[in-house]
Amino acid sequence: VENFNFKMKATYTALMVRRVIQAQGDTKIIDDRDYYGNKRLELAGSLLALMFEDLFKRFNWELKMIADKNIPKIKAAQFDIVKHMRQDQITNGLVHAIST
Repeated sequence: VENFNFKMKATYTALMVRRVIQAQGDTKIIDDRDYYGNKRLELAGSLLALMFEDLFKRFNWELKMIADKNIPKIKAAQFDIVKHMRQDQITNGLVHAIST
């Protein structure tokens, strides 16, 4: 309410009274907000896909940081990325997400 202007509040109250009167005549108008069909749910598969995507991006980012740090130093020897891979990083992240 701004400057004692109750017009918006009166309009909202009138709208609610109108919906109550309409619901008395036709019960199909009533919506159940607690009904699970009206809720947006994210299933486990899509949540795990998002988790895998985040873990994979972090895995790639860490490999890139290691490569950027080590490639300029190693001039004579060839850089082997396999030695720097943490093979359990994605697995541990998914196991932790599922277990908690």
